[in-house]
Order: sequence, then structure tokens, then C-alpha cells
Amino acid sequence: MKLDELTRDEQLALVGLVRLLVRLDGSFSESEREAVDELAADLGNERFWSLIDDAGTTLSEPEAIRAQAQRVTREEARLTIYDALLDLAMRDTISVEEDGLLEWLRSTWDLQDA
Repeated sequence: MKLDELTRDEQLALVGLVRLLVRLDGSFSESEREAVDELAADLGNERFWSLIDDAGTTLSEPEAIRAQAQRVTREEARLTIYDALLDLAMRDTISVEEDGLLEWLRSTWDLQDA
């Protein structure tokens, strides 16, 4: 599944999780910036940055981001989002905090083989 095939709510979960993941280790490296730019290109730059703005307003707290993620029910969408986040996290060393978020997603979404 491609990112632009996700529903708007799934895309909002994705960008909210991206925002959260990038903030968890306290730095935004050049390799992470490149990964975010690639996600934006895959989703469509205008749509991605519009969703980032929306997420900044409606999903400003980690709890709201997690609640949005819990609304993603399609397994294929969950895998697509998880893979995008894992790729982003792997651009640098995965911090304990980032690994915690990824583990929460694996558990919440029941991603056995992720």
C-alpha cells in the first residue's frame, strides 16, 4: 500500500506519529529530515505539510496522537504506517524512547511480524 492510498484519518495518524517520533530523542538530524522529505514526496508535499499543520493543532499531545493511531483499523494501513515510522527511526540510532513508541504500535496494532 502506498501512503497516498491511506484514508485521511490514517494519514493524520501517520503524520502525528511522525511528529512524535521526531521529537522523542530531542534532535532532528539531517538524515531524519531527509526521511521526512521522502515521506512528504510519497504522500504529496502539499497534502503532507497540510496534515502536519492539522496534526499540530488537533494532535498536539502524545495522548491525542496515540488515540488517533488506535483508530487505524485496516491491517494494511497499519503495516504501511509502521514501516514508514521504522524507516524514519532507523535513519539514526533508534533511541529507547523511539523504540518504546514502535513497541507500543506493534502491541496496539498486533503486528506480530513487524
